[in-house]
Amino acid sequence: MYKFIEKILSKPRLSLAALAAVTLLSVAGIFFLEYDNSYETGMPQGDAGYILGEQTKKLFKDTETYLLLSIEPAEGRLLLSYETFAHINRIVDEINEYKRFNQETEDARLKSILDRSGVLISNKKITDETRPEPATAGEYSLQADNGYPEPHRKRNVYDYSNYKELTYAELRSLLDPAGCETLDTILYFHEIEPVSLDEKIPSGLFKDILESWEDIYLFKSIEIVEI
Repeated sequence: MYKFIEKILSKPRLSLAALAAVTLLSVAGIFFLEYDNSYETGMPQGDAGYILGEQTKKLFKDTETYLLLSIEPAEGRLLLSYETFAHINRIVDEINEYKRFNQETEDARLKSILDRSGVLISNKKITDETRPEPATAGEYSLQADNGYPEPHRKRNVYDYSNYKELTYAELRSLLDPAGCETLDTILYFHEIEPVSLDEKIPSGLFKDILESWEDIYLFKSIEIVEI
């Protein structure tokens, strides 16, 4: 230490030049500093409530959209009528299917669709190409054994190579009333408006419908928990 101090004092100009060079290099490095001010970094990563919320985003994608639903009668119809309450009952029945998952019913619906359309469940595993879009919450991942609700099975990968075109009417005929409501929800989501129920469903549109049906199947199978 004494020798080090002695060298500095014996060559003050060299020492000051070295300090100046280090300072300049440090100042230049400031421009390369990056700060992560994202929403995720400010969240309590180990909090149970936060983890459950991230798992919900992973499963259900958009969890920040709220729908204000208004029931209004059609032109020339009355609000307090049989048709209005029948429509409300169908909505309630569809929502209740998420609360009480009936695997036998859901499997029967899916089997009917697959048998009629010729679409098969592929044996290949889900890859990066076939995996659904990741959650919008970022690259936050949770292990499958974390104790949080999971779908009762893995996602099916479908083979559409043997698809036999069917009409919207034929597709509806395979389903019970609640299943038809689910189909209507999917068609509305994809903005599919068939000109006629006898119109045949192209392969691309049918793939959109079936993949959304698979999403809904998995969503329904997740146990609803309260925290």
